Amino acid sequence: MRRPSRSTRRLPQVVERINQFRPDVLWGYTTALKMLGEEQRAGRLDIKPVAVAATGEMVTTADMQFLSAAFGGAGRFQHLCLYRTHDVGDFEPGTDNHDAHR
Repeated sequence: MRRPSRSTRRLPQVVERINQFRPDVLWGYTTALKMLGEEQRAGRLDIKPVAVAATGEMVTTADMQFLSAAFGGAGRFQHLCLYRTHDVGDFEPGTDNHDAHR
């Protein structure tokens, strides 16, 4: 049996704090938003954000459909991907050097 990660063990406390804060916008990694979506669908999280923005990870159509169903009252769902375009010259063509811009 796999042991829960530290962040998973803290999820109930995070959900409690989010319920108290009642954010208008959720913005975070796709994985974290999906975890919160599961909490919302299970009734442990009870918020109605007007927007949900997934960042930093790939977002599939299925992910967005799940988040839309979980946070159905949100009027806007989007995937944000920000790059430092002034550093694009640091990338080497044909390589998998995604950290070259640091």
